[in-house]
Amino acid sequence: MFRLLLFSILFMLLLLGTAWSQLIVKNTTGNTVMQVDADANVTIGSGLHPGALTTHTITVLQGAANGLVLKSDASGQASWSTDLVDDADHNIGNEYQDLNLDGNTLSITDGNSVTLPAGSDNQNLNEVLSEGNSAGNQSAINFSNISIGTSNTDYLLQVYDNTTPHPSLIHFHENPGDVGGYLSSTFPSQFLISGGMALTNTSSTTEWVAKTERATSVGSYQGNLYITNDVGLTAGNQFSPTRRMVLGGKGALFIGDDLPVGWGGYQDAFPKANIIDENGSSQLRVGTSFTNDGAYLSSGSAHQFNISGGAELIDSEWTARSSWSSIIGSWQGNIYFFNNTGLTSGSTFTPTERMRLKTNGDLHITGTLHEGSSRELKTDIIDLSLQAANSALLQLNPVTFRYKEGDGDAHVGFIAEDVPELVSTADRKSMVSMDVVGVLTKVVQDQVQKNETLLHKLAEMEERLDALEH
Repeated sequence: MFRLLLFSILFMLLLLGTAWSQLIVKNTTGNTVMQVDADANVTIGSGLHPGALTTHTITVLQGAANGLVLKSDASGQASWSTDLVDDADHNIGNEYQDLNLDGNTLSITDGNSVTLPAGSDNQNLNEVLSEGNSAGNQSAINFSNISIGTSNTDYLLQVYDNTTPHPSLIHFHENPGDVGGYLSSTFPSQFLISGGMALTNTSSTTEWVAKTERATSVGSYQGNLYITNDVGLTAGNQFSPTRRMVLGGKGALFIGDDLPVGWGGYQDAFPKANIIDENGSSQLRVGTSFTNDGAYLSSGSAHQFNISGGAELIDSEWTARSSWSSIIGSWQGNIYFFNNTGLTSGSTFTPTERMRLKTNGDLHITGTLHEGSSRELKTDIIDLSLQAANSALLQLNPVTFRYKEGDGDAHVGFIAEDVPELVSTADRKSMVSMDVVGVLTKVVQDQVQKNETLLHKLAEMEERLDALEH
């Protein structure tokens, strides 16, 4: 029994040792796991930092409910409490921190600061991150002037690339690839928003480089706004964007394929809207499908328009788009109507004129003129009396004349202001040919009937004379 007691005391002395009035507890491997110094400071765990109570791990077996943490107040009194504050400093009532970079010193509100290594870039970043005043609510991120790629800090945000002539450039995309969108500028009063194409630099010039097989951009240059679009590109190759639409600085709008007008030409002298084909002619196409057999509104020269269906004006030549076509056009003030059938789609042809309205008012047609005369189109139908027809006919005064605007030929007709009301229009400026025909028809019919009666009586008289002679 004595040996067992002696062995236990020796074993405890191995586990519990003293040094310089300190209590030291070691584990079976000989490492110190707890230490109590002469001032009653207790340290538990590795590292053994001195303090009233220092520990690296605390496991609470009782006395705390779920969600509670052990905290101490300013006097060091510990208590279990609910922590509703998620902050980076020691003040549990403060939910507002500023992270500041002043020169090479990085600091946080009510916290520590560190000195960063000196660099070659000129960073001017103040009040980088600022959380909101409400607990748990990050309400704002505030920045002062920020410059990337340049030491100039005149603007709130500047992003420069590192090549001459230093265009401003921002790239945005959903992944790290460089096929996304770009916001850039190289000259004053200019911006460029592009997708699938990036503005790069070769020595002192700027070049567009394709990032995919198709690319679009919206930009401005010298006060003009333009839209470009290209397809069939090779990624990595330089190319010249094709202008599809330009809004001039004074309101002129151009839409077309590779607009031929130079930048200096988009002035107020041009029409407000221009839709230009690849040959430089104005042209607008409408259709019910993607095929090109629809309708066209075009103009190839001054004072000219063409409205066509099934036919397209290309390089001053008409090209059939279907087996038939119809065209209304103007030339030197005259209006023309054309119609063709039996055409071959894709072939050129000469439109056949069917009707022409000349500048002097003459109307020329190559076919028959049909006037609507169906009973279904009329109302208040009353037979024309012979007395009214005779009266109107006797008041008609045929004259010869020449039109003031015309070919100089002599004509026979009537003066509208002088004809009877029956055959004149309400404004007394024109006549309807069928009105005169109606009057003449009625009078002629009466004359025919009278002639037939006279002929019949003449035949009877001849028979009587023959009888008397025999």
